[in-house]
Amino acid sequence: MEGSSAAPPRLIDFIPLHPGGPGSSSSSSSPIQECGLPEKGLKRKRSSGVSTDLVLCDPWKIKKKLTQSDIGHLSRLMLLLHLLETYVFPFMSEEMVTQVKSEDGMNVVVEDDDTREEHQLVFRRWESSGSYVLNNCWTKQFVKRRGLEVGDEIGMFWDKVNHKFHFKVLSKVSRGTGNAAA
Repeated sequence: MEGSSAAPPRLIDFIPLHPGGPGSSSSSSSPIQECGLPEKGLKRKRSSGVSTDLVLCDPWKIKKKLTQSDIGHLSRLMLLLHLLETYVFPFMSEEMVTQVKSEDGMNVVVEDDDTREEHQLVFRRWESSGSYVLNNCWTKQFVKRRGLEVGDEIGMFWDKVNHKFHFKVLSKVSRGTGNAAA
């Protein structure tokens, strides 16, 4: 524009191909400095408290290291009440929760995610301890079939869409050493 006193707009290449070369705005300063931002402070802010580690969703909300009572002659897996109150009961209908709390309990499907097999167990309140258990063939369908032993870690979660538990062996204890093996 003739007669205009305004300076032409200044373009800043934020990704210079060659520092100080063609396409860069200045040979002595970075694009961050060109914008008037303190480069050191910005780098510090970027690195403080920000993790670049990839964290995947862990669906196994109920985790348990198996005890002797879980693999013993009573054929039942004891589940912690606070985990059920947080991760299972809120996603069941009132009728389902009432049935689980009843003397007979509720028949549930438990899908073994490692083998893709489905098993029928009973989810109920265990009167003697006030805890909740999965029983009715727990030993046959899981302990013996999967070779579970004391110290093995399992994971479970409630599938709120299909109304079933998912089960997975998370780690097995190496026999004789006491160390976990994946």
